[in-house]
Amino acid sequence: MLTVNKKNEYSNFLKEKLIDKGWQFIESKENNIVLNKKYSELEEINIVIDNNTNGSSVFHLTLPLKNSIFSFYKKINDEKIFSEYLTQYIDYISL
Repeated sequence: MLTVNKKNEYSNFLKEKLIDKGWQFIESKENNIVLNKKYSELEEINIVIDNNTNGSSVFHLTLPLKNSIFSFYKKINDEKIFSEYLTQYIDYISL
């Protein structure tokens, strides 16, 4: 249940920041969020939230590189670092 709450929190954040900039939700499962840019399907944001046995979460983040066909993958074990990283990235691509 904790994973679903976190997923919903990040889904709402992404919706608020990206929907009016041409992004669309492709998939939203219990622990997974996938968005892509309309008319540019290779630009895809993929977030997977996994629970550790100690109760913390692991975030798997795949982000498109600006002006590239390649993506960047990062595994982050701390929610605060993940939130800051995601916010900075969203601000960067929203310029």
